[in-house]
Amino acid sequence: MTYAQTLRLTTAASFWSEGRVPLA
Repeated sequence: MTYAQTLRLTTAASFWSEGRVPLA
């Protein structure tokens, strides 16, 4: 997994923790 993919996953996780699922 690349660093960029890891960043996207952590960003998505922060959205999920707030109850919002990113569509990107």
